[in-house]
Amino acid sequence: LAQISHELRNPMTGVLGLAHILEGADLPEVEARQVRLIVKAGEGMLGLLNDILDLARIASGRLDLSVKAVDLADLVEEVGQVWSVLAAQKHLGFNLDIAPEARGYFLCDPVRVRQILVNLVSNAVKFTRVGSVTLSLGLQGEAVLISVSDTGPGVSQEDREKLFLPYEQGDAGMKLGREGAGLGLSVCRRLARLMGGQIRLAPGSGEGAVFEALLPLGRAPAPALAANLADASVRSGLKILVAEDNAVNRLVIETVLQAAGVETCVVENGAEAI
Repeated sequence: LAQISHELRNPMTGVLGLAHILEGADLPEVEARQVRLIVKAGEGMLGLLNDILDLARIASGRLDLSVKAVDLADLVEEVGQVWSVLAAQKHLGFNLDIAPEARGYFLCDPVRVRQILVNLVSNAVKFTRVGSVTLSLGLQGEAVLISVSDTGPGVSQEDREKLFLPYEQGDAGMKLGREGAGLGLSVCRRLARLMGGQIRLAPGSGEGAVFEALLPLGRAPAPALAANLADASVRSGLKILVAEDNAVNRLVIETVLQAAGVETCVVENGAEAI
């Protein structure tokens, strides 16, 4: 699985890319609804595929972290904004608490930190029926502390022992009829350990749950500002050379870039790019 992870992800990425392009088209209502269902089902399948492949890559030692200077507070706020909307749809409160000392840049892999954040927050929103969810960012000693608490059903003592095992789901999820492969927390714990940290379920009374990710991330200076491609004046006259061996992905990339007003030259491999 670790060996063929790229080949497994590529077709799903292409399917979703084309579906997202169709979403932006002027389609009749029936077809538009069908495309939305394709996107939703595809995202669900890609999420499950990613969890299985990440688990395989970590177990085989093939998953490497891509470390860079990241504004953690900005990353946490971005995730919080997305999930606060979804929480509001369930009539839940959503609180975001960022300690002043936790602001600034840290050295980490933003994709993997976001993966941990999204998993913890999405679980809290899914399993909470009444009340609120709180996402916090702070420091504990020299380490970054990410905390997600909710007013959901809590976790029984028996479930605490198996919660981070792959393919396991707690009784609360079963009772609420929540589908899932039970992979998310297992993957996140292993990612945290790759970073030299840990994820745990904080001791509690069974009322609600508090998950904590403690990550020893070093401080970093702010990186130099890059050009903003969202600025139309920056895009004017911009030319991008794209090398991509997958035909579907070439079409997706070219369509998206051209829609953004960028001139593209698309080739099939690195030799052609050179």
